[in-house]
Amino acid sequence: MGGQAQTIKFRSASGAFYTDHLRSMVLSHRWRQAFSDGLEMFVGIDEAAVWSILKGEMRLQEDAVGDMDMVADEDAADYLEQLDYMYGGVCDIDGRLYRAARIVTDYGPTDHRLTLRSNLNFIPESFHDDFMPIRDEVMIRAKLYKQTDADALVVCRAPSERDPGKVRPFVVIFEPAPDLPLWILPKRSPQEAVNTSLGRLSYTGHAKEFPSFDPNRKRPVDFGAELERVRTSKRMVTTAEIDFARLAEEQQAEAAERHRAMVDERTALILQRNADMGYGLRTVDFGPELGTREVPEGPLMKWAVDTLRIEEQTGLIEWTPVSPVGVKMNYDNAAHTDWRTAAGLLDEDVSSVEWELAERIQRELLGFEVHVLSQGRDFATGTVKICLKPDEEVDENTIAVVPNAGVRFFELALRAGAVITAEGGAMSHLAINGLDHGILVVRDPDAMETYEDGMTVTIDGARGTIRVHPGFDSADDPADAPRP
Repeated sequence: MGGQAQTIKFRSASGAFYTDHLRSMVLSHRWRQAFSDGLEMFVGIDEAAVWSILKGEMRLQEDAVGDMDMVADEDAADYLEQLDYMYGGVCDIDGRLYRAARIVTDYGPTDHRLTLRSNLNFIPESFHDDFMPIRDEVMIRAKLYKQTDADALVVCRAPSERDPGKVRPFVVIFEPAPDLPLWILPKRSPQEAVNTSLGRLSYTGHAKEFPSFDPNRKRPVDFGAELERVRTSKRMVTTAEIDFARLAEEQQAEAAERHRAMVDERTALILQRNADMGYGLRTVDFGPELGTREVPEGPLMKWAVDTLRIEEQTGLIEWTPVSPVGVKMNYDNAAHTDWRTAAGLLDEDVSSVEWELAERIQRELLGFEVHVLSQGRDFATGTVKICLKPDEEVDENTIAVVPNAGVRFFELALRAGAVITAEGGAMSHLAINGLDHGILVVRDPDAMETYEDGMTVTIDGARGTIRVHPGFDSADDPADAPRP
C-alpha cells in the first residue's frame, strides 16, 4: 500500500458492510473464500489491499461522491481480539496444527486403574512440583480427559488454578486446529502456544469431571515414598493378572455416560435457543429404522442455506450455534451439529435423507430447482458430456455430468465449465473446494438419466436452475425449461 490512498469502484452497500462481510468469513474459517471474494467484489483492488482488510489493518470507507477508499482501521480491536482467540494458541505438533485447549489439574481413583502398576489413589495439583518422576503415570491418566482420539497431550508449564502466582508442569490437551490464515504463523512450540492462550485455557481434571469427589478428604501421602514402596514391593502386579477386557468395558461405559450427559445438556440448550429465536420444530421422516424426528428449524434452515456457500444468501437465516465447529466431523458447519444433536441423530448416518432435506429447504426459501453446492461462478453455458471416469476429455465449454462429487472428479471439474453431480452434499470434495477454485457445482439426483451427451444447457448458480436449450435432436427431446 505504501501509505498512499487507493480508490476502488464498488457495486453497492457501505464500506463497513463489505469490510464486516469479508472479516466474518475469516472468523468462520473461510479466509480463502474471503480473499477470493474481495478480489472479485471490487474493480481495481489488488491482493495487498484485500490482505490488509482481512488482517485488520485497513477498512473500506465510502467518500462524499460514493467512491470507496482504503483507510487505516483504528477500530479493529474487537476483530483482532477474535482472530487472536481463534488462532493465537495454534502450534505445530508433529506436522499438524493444534490449539491449546485445556489443562488437566488432578487425577483421581476413577482413572487410577488406567495405569498398570501404581496404587496412588489421588494425584493433587500440589504434587505437580515433583511432576517428572511420575510423568508416564500422569500422561496415561490424562488420556481419560481427552474429548476425541485426535487430541494431543503435551507437558507444559502453566499457572496453578488454585494459586495463579505459581507456575507448575501440567498435561495440556491440544485440539486439532483449522487451517491458519496465511498471515498468521503458528507458535514455535506447544509451550509458546500455552503462554499466549493462558486467558482462554480451561481447567479439567478429576475434581471437575466428578464434582462429588472431595479432594480435601484424601489422606496425606508421601508420594516419593509411595512410589519407592511400589517399585520395591515383593508383590508386583503382573500383566497376566489384569482383566483388560473388563477394564476396557468399564472405560467404554464411563465414556458413553459422559457422552450422553453432554448430548442431553447440549440438546436442551439448542431447543431453548431455537424457541428463544422464534423458530419452531419441523417433523422429518428419516426412514423406517429411525422414524420421524422433531428437528429445530433454526439450525436446520441455517445449515441448509449455508450449504450453498453463498455469503449473501446465508444471511437469510439467523442462528447462533451452540455446538463448536467440527464436533461431528472436522470443520463441519456448527448448525449441522446443532440440529442433528437436538434430533437425536448425532451418531446416525442420515446423509441420503439430509441432503434431500437441504435441497427442499433451499427450494422453499430461495425458489431453487437444483441444489447448488458451489457457486464458483454465476452462470455457465456449454455442451453436456456424461463423465463416468475422471480422465474424460472436457474443456471450459463442457458441462460435465458426473456420478458423484468426490475427489476423483476434482481435476476434471477444474477443466470443465461447470459440473452437474448426481450425488454429494456440502461436505463433498467438490463442494468444499469448488468455491476456492471458481467451480460451479450443482446437484441433480436424476442427472445421469435426465441429461444426454450433446445437449446444450445453461446453469444459473444464483437462481439454482438448469435450462436445456431447444434444438437437441433426440427421441427424448427435453422441454426448454428449468430442470428440477
